[in-house]
Amino acid sequence: MNNQGVKIVGLMANSEDIRVRNILNYAKKIGAEVEDIIPTNLGEIDWREKMYSANWLVNHSSTILEGDNAKTAWSNSMTFAELEGCKSVMVVEIPEKVSELENIWGAVIEKIRQINILFLAPEVVVKISKLEGIPQDSLLNKIRMMSLIPIVCSYDTESRKATISHSGGNFETFTNNKLLNYRWISAFLCGLSDSSDADSVLIDAASAKFLRT
Repeated sequence: MNNQGVKIVGLMANSEDIRVRNILNYAKKIGAEVEDIIPTNLGEIDWREKMYSANWLVNHSSTILEGDNAKTAWSNSMTFAELEGCKSVMVVEIPEKVSELENIWGAVIEKIRQINILFLAPEVVVKISKLEGIPQDSLLNKIRMMSLIPIVCSYDTESRKATISHSGGNFETFTNNKLLNYRWISAFLCGLSDSSDADSVLIDAASAKFLRT
């Protein structure tokens, strides 16, 4: 596995935001160095220092619904990550109010060129395919081709199936155990070399091959 030396920074909407916290906690459990950013006071955040040594910045699409500070930090974090060579990961899941999905998807589209990995929960794939008028089975590939995101992916807990679209093509693989979204995302980032998108690296990372449980 490649998690030795991997650092993941996560932007949380607030101190009680478990969506990103769960990803960070599990990544730490399996060997990554993690750090959170909580946008209580935007003027006190040293973005460059946070991003300088990090491999991945994790954002959640629903963060923009948590007030002006969270929305501004969400946008700023990706800008500074890009400047510092830290790769941005965007997690899109169904918001608490389903009616907000179109709003958050629009915000993600506006930042799409700054995103390196886009994760779409299976439930979101269903909804976005209707919004975009694209069949579900080709949605990930269409989004990647239209936006030039290096990796667009999804993971279905019940079937244990990970679906990946990247510049080298598309593939599906399976994990040994059923993983919740945050566990799969953590394992994928820890298993993925940020300097390579070779099929063998991606397949091992997507199948969470190194996880014992």
